[in-house]
Parts: sequence; C-alpha cells; structure tokens
Amino acid sequence: MRLLYLIFTFAMFTVGFAENVFYISGKVKLSDLEYTEGIEVRLYNDVEREREEDLISQTVTDIDGDYMVEVPFINTTYGIHISYPNYESFRDKVKIIDEEPFLNATLVPAAVSDTVLVVSLVGDFNKFNWKNSVEMTHVGNSIYQVEIAYDKPQMRYQFLFDTEHHSYSNTINSDSYEYDHGGDYYSVTSSKTGIYKISADLDKFTKYHNQENKENSTGKWSNNPLSEEYTKTKQIVEEMNLVLKASILIYGRGSVEDRRSFFRNYSDDEIEEIIAKTKISFEESEKSIDDMLKQSLYQSTIDYLLNQKIYLSLLSDYEKNIAESWSNFKQISNLSFTSYNGSYYMMMNSSEFRENEEESLEIVERKIRSSYRGLQRERNILDYYRKLLDYDQAVYKGEKYSAMILEKMNLMESSSESLKEEIEQLKYSINFYSMKIAPDFDFTDIENKTYKLSDFKGKFVLLDFWSTWCVPCEMEIKNIKKAREMFDEDKLAIIGVAWETDSATVIKFAEEHEKNWIITLDYDHSIIEKYAVTGIPHLFLIDKEGKFVNTEKILRGENIYKELEKHIIPVKE
Repeated sequence: MRLLYLIFTFAMFTVGFAENVFYISGKVKLSDLEYTEGIEVRLYNDVEREREEDLISQTVTDIDGDYMVEVPFINTTYGIHISYPNYESFRDKVKIIDEEPFLNATLVPAAVSDTVLVVSLVGDFNKFNWKNSVEMTHVGNSIYQVEIAYDKPQMRYQFLFDTEHHSYSNTINSDSYEYDHGGDYYSVTSSKTGIYKISADLDKFTKYHNQENKENSTGKWSNNPLSEEYTKTKQIVEEMNLVLKASILIYGRGSVEDRRSFFRNYSDDEIEEIIAKTKISFEESEKSIDDMLKQSLYQSTIDYLLNQKIYLSLLSDYEKNIAESWSNFKQISNLSFTSYNGSYYMMMNSSEFRENEEESLEIVERKIRSSYRGLQRERNILDYYRKLLDYDQAVYKGEKYSAMILEKMNLMESSSESLKEEIEQLKYSINFYSMKIAPDFDFTDIENKTYKLSDFKGKFVLLDFWSTWCVPCEMEIKNIKKAREMFDEDKLAIIGVAWETDSATVIKFAEEHEKNWIITLDYDHSIIEKYAVTGIPHLFLIDKEGKFVNTEKILRGENIYKELEKHIIPVKE
C-alpha cells in the first residue's frame, strides 16, 4: 500500500512538472496571401536585442498559419518576432502571468516610399554600418546598381532607402537567406572573383506616399491580460502622434534633412514659439499617461508608462523635470518592460541625484542587474559603465569613478565575442582618458596633402571630430570659424576629422560651409578608435608640446574660442 502511495505521489509530481511548460500560441496571415506555412516565430530575451545569442526558442507556422512556441519561464519579459521574406515583420514584448497568451498577427508586404531619391547598400563588406553605406547608381527606370569588392566567397547585404530612414529591403532575388536578428532578411549572394555586382529594383516593393498611408504589420493579443493592457498603453503613447516634432528635431532625432531644414527655415524666435506650443502638447500627453497610470493593474505597464513619462518630461523641459524624472525612475520596478534608453544619464544632473550620488548610482546598477538576464544584462551594465565614465569625465575630470569602472571591467566575462570587443574598447577608453600625450597619427587631407599630428608641434591644435550628417556638428561650424578668425595659423592649427567614407560629399559640404581649415576623412575609423570617440561633435585641444589640455568646460559653443583665449593671444586684442 505504501509503495502504491509513493508511485501515485511521484506520478502526480511528474504531471505537475510537465504542466509547468508554457506556450505562446497564435495565428499569422499574410495580408495579400491569407494563411501560409513556414512563417518564422522567434522568442528572444528582449525585443530590443535580437541576436542569435539571445534566441530562446523558435518555430514556424503550419499550413493554416497556426503556431505554438515554448516559453521557458513565466513572469519574465520576452521579445516575440514574426517574419517572412519580402514582408514587414511584427515585433512586440510579452510577459506571461498565469495564462497562455494568443497572438493574432498580419504581415504586410515590404514597402518603400514613392519619393525614394537615394538607394544605398550596407553589408558584410562594411559590417552593416549604415553611417558608411555606399550609394548605388541609378541606371534607369527603377533599377539601382553598385559594384562591391569583398574577399569572401559569400556576402550578405541590405538596402537603405533615402539613407536616413533605414528601411530594410527584406529579400530580393536571392536563393538563400540568413536571418538578421532584427526583423527582416539579408539578401545573400556569392562570387568567385571577390567582385559583387548588386542590383535593387524598386518595382519589387509596394509603394506608399508618406508615413501616414503606409501599411504596417499588426498583432493583437488575447487570453493574457497583461499583454492586452500593454497593447492599450502602447496605443495611447502612439496616439500622441509624437507631438514631440519640434523637440525631436532640436534634440537631434528625426532625419538629417528634416533637422537641417528646421533650423534653416525658422528664426530663433519662431523656434521658441514652436517649442512653447509643443510644451502644451506634452502636457496633454502627460495627462493621458497619468490617467492610464490610475487604471493600470500591472506593474509592468506602470513601468512602461513611467518610462514614457520620463522620456516626455526630459524633452519638454529638461531643467524643470530632471528631478521629477529621477523620482519616476526610482519607482520603476523592472526596466526590462520599458524602452531601455539610459535616460538615467540625463537625470544625473538633478540635485537629488547629486546629493546622494553613490546611493543613486547603486540604485541604477541594482535595477539593471535585477531587471535583465544573460547577455541583455551584460550589455546594459556595460552601457551603464560607459555612461558613468562620460559622467565622471564631465563632472570630475575622470578622477572619481574611472578607476572603479576599470576594476569592474577587468572582472567582466562574457560568452559573446562582440561584447568582449566592447569591453576591451571601453577599457581602452578609460586608459585613453588618463593619457597626457595626444596619440600621433598619419593622415591625408581633402587637398591630398599628407601630414602627421606631430608635424604641428609648436602650435596649439584644435582637433574636431565631425560628420556631414551630424546636425549638432553643423551648428558648431560658426564657433570653429570664429576661432579660426581670432587666432593666427602659426599659433593654432584646426584639423577636422570627418566620420565619413565619401570624399566628394565631404568636399562639397566643406565648400558650402566655407570650412577653411585642414579636413581629413577617417575611412577606417582608426583615428576615431585611437581617440576613443563614441559620439560627435567631439573636440580636443592639444598644446604646443602635443599634450592634451585639460579644459575646464566641454569644448562646445562659445567655450571653444573662450578656452583658446586662455592659452593664445588673439589676433585682435
């Protein structure tokens, strides 16, 4: 009898254990083909980072469009990704509470704007870096072509349209595909000669006139209350229609051309008026968020809403809202259900943060460590250290936290090769900031003259890292011009290092903006990497002996020529 009891107990335990396997099920259709089999459904650690190393489970739909993908843990946030060649993918976050959710999704054909003016290419040949994309030649009708040299037998590539919108091509005329971990497919092609001739035919895509009439792939959750509430919350945020237009442009977001035309077409007074109107829209948006916060039943959607509120308030009135934003950030229980954007970095300027600095930093790191798992956590901790290093440089000249960060970096281990590279790069950045002597480098300027940085010993050197697509860089031109006018060339050399690969674009830009100083292109990023530059504009001041000048303030705006006045006597006193 006792034996039978033990067998029964064991059997019940086994059944209970088996029942602790959870699934997301659903149905997917293509908007123009109805249901089809073979549509990929992938589950990741987080929707923001969809690399092979973050993949948890995957499946494909059957002939009726049905799927079921296994979920290893409940009460954990995942990214779900549904995709099919030549169709726009659907991506979303999901968190299982106690029921197995069902997701209905519809994928629409890939589309490009009917006003496409430029088609560019990225790929294995440039590590898919859109900043170094290669413009394709329009050869007639809807066809664009380019020839690429690449010393491997197979190459993945991807098209960019208008260069600013970064719309992806999915797959065109390719017999084999490789998943890009981001939503679409790369095209894959082969060559025995190492020369690849790539063509893009815009007639392969459906067209839309503007973003308003572009169709998007959609998904709707059921049988999972949290996901339903999250979907409703997202709709509220989207319905704001990102009335942030003015602030988005001012704070460096939006397309390059939009930002340039914004600053060129409006006077300072008009911009101030636009900002004032936008602030009213912000207030309305924040009220919508506050109303939803009162209705929310789940902490995850509360976290998401608080994150949106932080984002809105920091853009709408930075100085006024940083303290409130820090307060909201501390209330967020789980960062993984928010849009992780390191917004705490901006909050570091709040008096509350500064008054309890070490405790505040501990709160940030603790939240990151508790909110994420695996590689996602490693990446976000690394990002946190990177921002803390910037903070240390700006506030303490690198003397308070850099050594501690370096010690932690030396203890960090990762199974990801890309993350190992980032760790080494950050360690180099920390060591770079302690350098006294500016690293020497060879370069050829846009007039085909060759130099070394050390050729300029005996003069001060203003080293400016910039790019034609960087609007803040463009805004600094007037200040660098003023510096050029104020100081003799035998006392001050100005060297502009362009984060570019197309010399024609740089030369045209320099002529249009009358940049009358030495300019070079950093084709292979060797100078940028040597100077640990992660963002632009970034300026360094180097003295007559080739040593870095430890400037009191960041070299931006009028600080550029005011700092120079401390070391060089102007032409006209």
